[in-house]
Amino acid sequence: MVTDPRTLAEEAKARAENATPGPWFAEDIGESRNGPYAVRYETRTTAGDVAPPPVRHGDTIFIAHARSDVPALADAVLRLVEERDEMRAQLQAQAEGFKRNLRLATEEIRAERDRLVEENRLLSGPRRPRRDTGARGVSRPRTLAEEAR
Repeated sequence: MVTDPRTLAEEAKARAENATPGPWFAEDIGESRNGPYAVRYETRTTAGDVAPPPVRHGDTIFIAHARSDVPALADAVLRLVEERDEMRAQLQAQAEGFKRNLRLATEEIRAERDRLVEENRLLSGPRRPRRDTGARGVSRPRTLAEEAR
């Protein structure tokens, strides 16, 4: 039995495409040698009348495989959903780890920045006075007398 979801789906789809298009109906036909139910589908004749078409080989293959195709495809879907949920949980855990690491790294960077700012402040000593600007807003050097004050 095939368990690969892609192969299961492709084979079931091919059988469905080879069967008569729907809609199909389960019909209670009363007592018969094959049981009380039959699968029926209808087509319109060129005159517009509804007529039951003859059963085609593709239909019998589709019906015969339906009993194994449906449970196999359902199992494959459930397995894929479970795998998806496991992957989603793993990715969520990884994302939380990344967020935590990013917060820690940000805190370390800020602490290092603050340390460097303080170190720079201590090494640079007192700030030099700003240069005097003239009437036109243009900076001019201070004179020795101004510097001495």
